[in-house]
Amino acid sequence: DIGMWKYLATRAQNEGNLWGAVHFLSKAIRSDTSDAGSRWEKAQLLEKLNHPKKAAKELVNLRKSHPGELEVALMLARLYSDLEQTELAVKVLEEQIEHYPAESNLTLVNILTQLYMADGAFAQALRLIGQAQTSPCPDGTPIDLTVKAAICHLYLGENQEAEELLGVLLDSGVDENPDLFHDVADTYWALGRASEAYRFLDPLQTHPDHDQPALWAYLASCQCSLENHDAAVGVYMEVLRRHPDHLEAQVALAE
Repeated sequence: DIGMWKYLATRAQNEGNLWGAVHFLSKAIRSDTSDAGSRWEKAQLLEKLNHPKKAAKELVNLRKSHPGELEVALMLARLYSDLEQTELAVKVLEEQIEHYPAESNLTLVNILTQLYMADGAFAQALRLIGQAQTSPCPDGTPIDLTVKAAICHLYLGENQEAEELLGVLLDSGVDENPDLFHDVADTYWALGRASEAYRFLDPLQTHPDHDQPALWAYLASCQCSLENHDAAVGVYMEVLRRHPDHLEAQVALAE
């Protein structure tokens, strides 16, 4: 009786016996292979138990019986990504967008964009973001996707297009999106453009979560890369002006 197996699975979970819950859910699935809830729950438990391959296998079966479920596709893609099976993660998300566009959302677009970018497929990432401008975000591209698009343009050598998009970030201010400022700075640094990296790092000094030794070292590295050694010293002098007792800045300045 499927109801009994599900009851036993719930009781096992409440008692902290996750493997027992997995066992009873397997019994429930064998009683009714179309029971999506039991298979979904089993996959989640298997992930908690650090068995991502087994969890992914359950989700693959779930997608066969219940295609188009967005949360299933997202979890499966995440598991594949954690397993370093990026091609499979991309395939899952591409199929979801292609066959079930109405079910797609910005989370899916963001994840797939990030996977494309990690693989150096910047043109593909830009096409996906372009599609998202009409659906699923008809009211405008969110700023995180706008910045991803700008980063793609930078890696493609399309500097004018990138700068136009980055104007949106600069207008938003560092208080609203400090991590995005850092992402852009990292991109410029990776491309060997220390001056532009400094331009996006400098405002982070006004943000309490980022005004830390790692940022100061980053700023100083930019100045050193530009052979502005006096300016690099000036970075730490400014830190000591604002934080007179800061040991890391004192040590860096002494070096």
